[in-house]
Amino acid sequence: MEEMAQRSGAVKSRLLDIFQRLPELFCTRPGMVAAVEHRIETGDAAPIYRHPYSLPKNKAEIVETQVQEMLDAGIIEQSDSPWAAPVVLVPKKDGSTRFCVDYRLLNNVTREDRYPLPLISVVLRNIGNACIWSTLDLQSGYWQIKIAPEHRSKTAFITPGGLYQFRVMPFGLRNAPGTFQRMVNHVLKPVLGNCCECYLDDIVIYSSSPEEHYQDVEKVLTLLHKAGLTLKPEKCHFFQRQLEFLGYLISEDGMRPQENKIRAVQEFPRPQRPKQIRQFLGLCSWHKAFIPHFSNIAAPLYHLTKKKQKWRWDLEEQRAFEQLKNCLTHAPVLALPKEDAALELYTDASDVGLGAELGQRLSDGTYQVLTYASRILRPPEKNYSATEKECLALVWACERLRIFLSRPFQVFTDHAALGWLQTKKELKGRLAR
Repeated sequence: MEEMAQRSGAVKSRLLDIFQRLPELFCTRPGMVAAVEHRIETGDAAPIYRHPYSLPKNKAEIVETQVQEMLDAGIIEQSDSPWAAPVVLVPKKDGSTRFCVDYRLLNNVTREDRYPLPLISVVLRNIGNACIWSTLDLQSGYWQIKIAPEHRSKTAFITPGGLYQFRVMPFGLRNAPGTFQRMVNHVLKPVLGNCCECYLDDIVIYSSSPEEHYQDVEKVLTLLHKAGLTLKPEKCHFFQRQLEFLGYLISEDGMRPQENKIRAVQEFPRPQRPKQIRQFLGLCSWHKAFIPHFSNIAAPLYHLTKKKQKWRWDLEEQRAFEQLKNCLTHAPVLALPKEDAALELYTDASDVGLGAELGQRLSDGTYQVLTYASRILRPPEKNYSATEKECLALVWACERLRIFLSRPFQVFTDHAALGWLQTKKELKGRLAR
């Protein structure tokens, strides 16, 4: 315990040394990045004007208070724009309200920016090859990106007290997530994929040892400081042995769903209409990598979401509903990929769907599950022979899990005919394809 306390004290001392050299990084006001600005391309669309929404007196006072605070902070400015969108107040979990602008009509005429977000599976794979993590949170991240001056008028919003426009990027614009991802990718390009991953405003630093992590933290913080960004100190966590990220709890032992995500599934009431089934399946699908044969289990529920499908909630649907809850409640801890482990891929097919399990065999013979995958058979595929279905399962699994299969792997199947395919000289038709 004494040794751990000394190590903890040494870590704090070295972190404080970094913070003192970068004093502007931790600030109560948003910074401003110069390299990226947000543009709103609307082509030849005419300006769109909407009247302000009616608000009760207490909410109107909240709007005017927040408008004045943003004016004082330089976030917004007075406007004479022909564009105008109404303000809405959205309640937050802590009981306070979030100031939002209803930009739906503006978004309808905005040209889409298809800048990609990172693949979550790639991000999780990279940060999983570590044993120590730090997470960073930007101070009002969107507000650290300026709006191109010639496009500010399109962000105009109207209140009973006047017309204003944003000088920085507000929430609710169609291409704001893409612009934000472009910004963090540009700023952190030297370290992305090596010791840092970013998914929108979730920034994670990962390392294999405390000494290496100290150096990685210094690199990332220096890049953010150089770009003019600021962090929210109370939301930054350093030298963590486990990490909550994108709905998962990650540690050296592996990855499992966060408790609040599991609780949301457990407490979901029995669906009464197709929309509620879609909501439930959406919650479960986020963690389907933890559930073997997810698609087979969920098939009766997916069937009820089809158009013109008559509503029928019977024993089969109730069983599927309860089984999905139970599977996620008792979800296994999925291992994180290790470069020196042998990969094993298990595939299977039924009359309903395809299933796969990818695992790794450690040097001591221990087997660990990395992920599960499944999907429902499409109508034409249900007419395939057993051999064709098993072959389809293998081909589909290799494609679906290709991100993990960057080195040789073994395939296991309980269908002997697939072994026969390797020795047959001339294959024809669907099996050849």
